[in-house]
Amino acid sequence: MPSSYPPSLPGVFVPTAQTYASSAINTLGYARHTTGYWAHSLQVGVC
Repeated sequence: MPSSYPPSLPGVFVPTAQTYASSAINTLGYARHTTGYWAHSLQVGVC
């Protein structure tokens, strides 16, 4: 299924897959719930 949005370039709120995965793995054992990436936590806190 084609996406209706163009691919996003990596940035503060759009990490690369490797950055996101690394960040998410680093939260294992430290947090019960996580967004997987620090900048996404900021977005959740604002909304």
